[in-house]
Amino acid sequence: GGLNRHELNTVLIARGAGFSAGADDRPCGIIDIAPTVLAALGLAPLPTMTGEALLGDAPGRAEPSVFEAGLGGFTQRLIRQERSRSAILLSGGRV
Repeated sequence: GGLNRHELNTVLIARGAGFSAGADDRPCGIIDIAPTVLAALGLAPLPTMTGEALLGDAPGRAEPSVFEAGLGGFTQRLIRQERSRSAILLSGGRV
């Protein structure tokens, strides 16, 4: 794996009560699958779970954070999206 946004994407296809129609572009990751399945079953997630249920409409979100570090001619950039209980790495790579 790498830090390319296409490699970091999580694809989840679901249908049923509570799921919005169409594509959902909110930042998410594999940590969101278990809370989503539990919410769809009407069960509360464990307090130790940091993921979020992906039911309903996507809430508003802040701009992603951009982190850069470099030395000489090399610069690395990471782009991360903060959420209520976790952060999702959106992409990264050499600038």
